[in-house]
Amino acid sequence: MNTRISHITYYIDLHSAYVQFLGCNFNCPWCIRKLTPWDHHLGNDELVRLRFQGGLLGINEFLEIIDNAINQYGMEEAVLGGEEPTIDPAYL
Repeated sequence: MNTRISHITYYIDLHSAYVQFLGCNFNCPWCIRKLTPWDHHLGNDELVRLRFQGGLLGINEFLEIIDNAINQYGMEEAVLGGEEPTIDPAYL
């Protein structure tokens, strides 16, 4: 089953991943995702290069990425966000 995960950003120094979802049922005026769907820590030159390919992660792909981050980089936490993760049907 596909999730609504569009991409995952890993912060090496924090041993933390930020999981980015597509879709939201809120209309927060301060939402950074209204500016760009990509990680807001990237520089403008990187943001210009990025294009969404339309592929969303399957649940098994997501779990494999998380397992690899734990084993290879010592990841300690994953933050679910980037739009609203609770509306993802893969997690119901």
